[in-house]
Amino acid sequence: MSLAFVSGMVLMIFELVAARLLAPSIGSSTYIWTSVIGVIIAMLAIGVWLGGRLADRRNVFEDVALLLLAVAFSVTLVINFSTVILELLSRSSTDPRLKGVIASLLLFAPTSFLIGTIGPYLAKLNVRELSHTGRSVASIDAMNAIGGIFGTFLTGFVLFSFIGSRNILILLVIILLLVSWTVRPRQKVKPRLALSVVIVMLTFMSPDLVRDIHIDTATAHYVISDQEMYSTTIRLIKTGPGGFQSGIDTSDPDYLFFWYSKEIADVVEKLAQKDHILVLGGGAYTLPRYLADKYPKSQIDVVEIDPELIEIAQKYFYYNNRENIENISDDARSYVDTTNRKYDLVVVDIYNDTEVPFTVLTKEYGQSIRRVVESGGTVIANIIAGENDSCDDFLRASLKPYLDNFSFGAYQNYDEKRAMANIVAVFGESKLDLGENYKSALAPNAPVYTDDFSPAEALQFGCSSYSRQV
Repeated sequence: MSLAFVSGMVLMIFELVAARLLAPSIGSSTYIWTSVIGVIIAMLAIGVWLGGRLADRRNVFEDVALLLLAVAFSVTLVINFSTVILELLSRSSTDPRLKGVIASLLLFAPTSFLIGTIGPYLAKLNVRELSHTGRSVASIDAMNAIGGIFGTFLTGFVLFSFIGSRNILILLVIILLLVSWTVRPRQKVKPRLALSVVIVMLTFMSPDLVRDIHIDTATAHYVISDQEMYSTTIRLIKTGPGGFQSGIDTSDPDYLFFWYSKEIADVVEKLAQKDHILVLGGGAYTLPRYLADKYPKSQIDVVEIDPELIEIAQKYFYYNNRENIENISDDARSYVDTTNRKYDLVVVDIYNDTEVPFTVLTKEYGQSIRRVVESGGTVIANIIAGENDSCDDFLRASLKPYLDNFSFGAYQNYDEKRAMANIVAVFGESKLDLGENYKSALAPNAPVYTDDFSPAEALQFGCSSYSRQV
């Protein structure tokens, strides 16, 4: 029973880590999760089928020990080769959905397959009487499921918050090695010992090829890197391959480095009402810091789903909390749905890599945003989209919730020649004098999406696919 628990736990921990490994270079969209889960389940099914045939032919308990060692060995291969494989895939022009499938097949299929072979062995060995077959198999399945549940909560609530993906994989190798030696430890000692030594050497003597700083939290995988730009060092943070979430000039951390941040700051300066500001999305806290220092009498609420991001900002981006900033750990959509506070200004910058959650493209979201904005207040949104072909579809879908609830809307595109670029959009009850670079925000014939149906992933994928073609 304990072996079934361990195999279920290892499988779920491995599955969660697998998706995290792909995030920086391949992405973390629904398509990537679909690829990871689909490949793992497919290989698990094949492993169960083959394991059942082997168990019927051999019925040797020592095989379970060797299978556990084989699983450990396959995990060491992921530790050693994932960086190289993912870097090569990230440079290719392959469809991102296919990248996810290829990466999953190369990195995660062997481990999933081998874990699948263990279950039938345990079921076969647990059956003592034909009259108890159903009960015996059900017991194995139940313990496997309980192990999977334990592994899921352990990883999501604990491990991601304290150790990185690589170290979690190393922990799995240690667990598998130890458990394998509890199975008939005096049988087949030499081959088991030899394989164990190889696994230990591959796990603990392999070079760490990761050059950037990788940080796992309960909600995301962050990559922090320093790059030389414009004769200075820029420190950047990203959660995927599409672009950087935020960054600072290490010689001047208070300077707004990105165009959209500076543009938002310029718009805020023109507004008469800004005593109460809501910022949805913390990033590296560059904009909240700027606004807090620029307007010390304003109260600024920053809603960020990841409570650990503020610690990252403090450690790597020279952020110190301001007295007029209140940090709120919550999902942005959940917060605007439930808060009783009203704001003169709402700044929306909610991105995971270059993707927004589907919940911010809906009618219900627009109504919630309107509810939290004071009469005469303003909304400023950072949107990554374009004005051509498929990207225009996503732009109109992004503008629609605001335009349906505010009488004025205008936007400025950082680079109209690009298929995808940062777009700063401004909305309010009355027309604002934003300058000649802004054009009227319109969403003709844009469908009204709802919480029940909002194809954000398909719209964003269509836009990103088009941007790679031009």
